[in-house]
Amino acid sequence: MAVAAQQTDPIFALIEAHRATAKAYCDATAEYCRREQILVDEGIGRCHSRAALRLERRADVLGDAEDIMDAAGDAASEALDKLLSATPATPAGLLALITYLVEETEDVNFYLRGEHRIETLLFSIQDALRGQA
Repeated sequence: MAVAAQQTDPIFALIEAHRATAKAYCDATAEYCRREQILVDEGIGRCHSRAALRLERRADVLGDAEDIMDAAGDAASEALDKLLSATPATPAGLLALITYLVEETEDVNFYLRGEHRIETLLFSIQDALRGQA
């Protein structure tokens, strides 16, 4: 039954897409923080003298890590929006969506705030339940 639901309900692919983009964002954030810690350990930013040298070192250490992190965050946010606006087609899909959000999505309360995400999710659940009644 669960395999059939996964084959017919697109919510499972959307869960996997969000899972992958959320992991990429987490990895990119960890890399940015690792690089930023190098600067902290070197004392960059604490002294106002030789500002140009500090900026050059900051650029050398951080590279494009911040841009990568921002792009990964945007992708994860877009995947979450697609996931929340999709209507699960099966009871198994509805359960998978709720389980994923409750058990696997780190900081789910933070991510559901704003941009009408809670309302979008509730409408998706409502549509799914109406379709299964």
